[in-house]
Amino acid sequence: MYIGIRCHPKVLGIYVAQQHTRKFVLNMSDAAKDENVYPEKSGSISSSHENLSREKCCRKKKPSRKASPRKRRHIATELTMSPEEASLVHKQDKPKSPLKAALSERVGTSTGVTESAMGLNNAPCFVRTRISIPQLFSSAGGQFQMFHNQCITASKLTPQLASHQMREYSTHSLPQAVAVSQVPQIQDVPRTDPEKGLAEPAIAGQGKLPREWEYTQFGQEHQRCRYAGLEFSVMSYNVLAQRLLEDHGYLYQGAEAQALQWKYRRERLLEEITSHSPDVMCLQEVQEDHYQDFFKPQLENLGYRGVYMKRTGDKCDGCATFYKQDRFSLGNTTPVEYCRGGLLDRDNIALILELVPRTNVYQGRVGKLCVANTHLLFNPRRGDVKLGQLMVLMAELDKCAFNSSSDRTSRVSYSPVLLCGDFNSEPHSDLYKFIARGYLQYQGLIARFLSGQKDGRYGRDVRLKQDFFCPSFGITDQCQYRNVIDTRASEMASLTGKKDSSPSLSSSTGESDPSHLPDNIRPAPSAPTEVLQDIRGRPSGVHLSPMGNSYGFSSSPSDFSYFSMGSGQLWHRLNFVSSYHHTIARLNHQWNEVTTQHSAGSCTVDFIFYNVLHKEVKTRNNKIYTRHINEGPLKLLRRYGLMSQREISSLGGLPNPSCPSDHVPLISTFLLTK
Repeated sequence: MYIGIRCHPKVLGIYVAQQHTRKFVLNMSDAAKDENVYPEKSGSISSSHENLSREKCCRKKKPSRKASPRKRRHIATELTMSPEEASLVHKQDKPKSPLKAALSERVGTSTGVTESAMGLNNAPCFVRTRISIPQLFSSAGGQFQMFHNQCITASKLTPQLASHQMREYSTHSLPQAVAVSQVPQIQDVPRTDPEKGLAEPAIAGQGKLPREWEYTQFGQEHQRCRYAGLEFSVMSYNVLAQRLLEDHGYLYQGAEAQALQWKYRRERLLEEITSHSPDVMCLQEVQEDHYQDFFKPQLENLGYRGVYMKRTGDKCDGCATFYKQDRFSLGNTTPVEYCRGGLLDRDNIALILELVPRTNVYQGRVGKLCVANTHLLFNPRRGDVKLGQLMVLMAELDKCAFNSSSDRTSRVSYSPVLLCGDFNSEPHSDLYKFIARGYLQYQGLIARFLSGQKDGRYGRDVRLKQDFFCPSFGITDQCQYRNVIDTRASEMASLTGKKDSSPSLSSSTGESDPSHLPDNIRPAPSAPTEVLQDIRGRPSGVHLSPMGNSYGFSSSPSDFSYFSMGSGQLWHRLNFVSSYHHTIARLNHQWNEVTTQHSAGSCTVDFIFYNVLHKEVKTRNNKIYTRHINEGPLKLLRRYGLMSQREISSLGGLPNPSCPSDHVPLISTFLLTK
């Protein structure tokens, strides 16, 4: 059925025409300011390009003399219907709604006015008379609503139209005695500055998360060809310790009371884990007693084995890493405590597991998979502490993932590494760039800006000094332990039959004379080319120039005997790439991904990184983009897409009945090739 509504100071006319003659629908652009009603020049609500072209034709063509003046002034548009609505057409056993009964009584139809669950269908009917406004509202039982800004809409006829799509419609002559039912309106969520002016994403139904799998190009090829190797999935999830939730209840005032109860949350957490069934899980904020009483027994029943590490000090939570025993066996376990005195005085931790693939599921050359699980400091103003914690983590990963000369294969000196966790740093921040680009010139940077968090905008400007990281920790600017470098240099010298006569270079001691060394490995070079190393362990020249230039990695002979300390610059050699793009693909990359939300705000702080052989990093508008990725034995197949801020808000924020934590899980699938 096609229905047209016209507003007049005294009469609201409803016109319905046959489908083959002319189509009339809701026309909200006729402002009834006087006795003569004229359409707006801006046009009415359109649902397709066809309607717009029809509207233009109606304006250009000379009005037919046979048509009434009121019909000549009317601009028709067409209401669209979803497939679900169309499937409900011509259901004769459906009871008549009040509006349908009113139209049938006052107007009359040839085939009847039919109505679907969500709106009217396309059944044709005929107009016999006009309905006055009091008669319409009294007969229809309040099917229409008067808005405070003089806007009127058929709330039952067109529920799919949002309030911002309605035109102002004069209702000053409507009787005030008419009772109008209130219709709930969708509240617009304030956007962040980068998202202003973007199209609103569609909101999924209640309880249904608008998340879907996003396949990489190699993942699509793998779907067709099925390459040989071990396919496994990884989940990184901050599950929100219950004691922390209760201690910071002000952050969750808008959440449902039931969604904050541990008895309810734990069942939802278990359902979420069971539905995805990841092969490796990195969980943060796992309360110690909940690990013993709930996570460990429940997940062991599902075939998992877990390793737990509690935060140091009097903290109640920690990190837990689980893996499926039928796919991996546990090698070495490395607990990492960040609290080491001086700058590193916080109780954060990391947990590194070396997982060995089972021979019945993998017969490749890769001997182990290093999985790191960490939760860095939250304080947005202490970016210097977070940077120090990252230096410790990179040094530990360098020690665990490095393949010694005896078991080195295909000249790959680092095993596949997965770095997961809650980094409390946003994408494209200085800390994120250090992980993804492998280089950071930290001298002179302001500590509260390093993590990119919103709360870091306020506070004192504390700039990082060249020697901010204490040399007594024994970690070089290349994020390696100095004693580990010496050991590797000795091993390399013994294998080649040459003694290492070149002294180690340390800018902090000044004992060595670096004048005979190349410019690209000086501790504090002035040239824009610095020394980096790719996954093969060989120094790679990377062009560190102003924004807009790319950073390409090229190989050169390996040498482990040189390092620097306190140079004002940092490197690491693990070539990390994020498995997520940080913009939502199903929304055409116009909306940012969000991994956590509460009353204080929403942002992305959870990541899954994996190392590659080669990559090129490009900086544009202070954001980094990775391209020309040459993956090693660890290849990304797909990622489980995230939601936008507005989509999470439409679910009631976090936690909610669908999401039991204030974070959402990140899931990626990889292929460990042979």
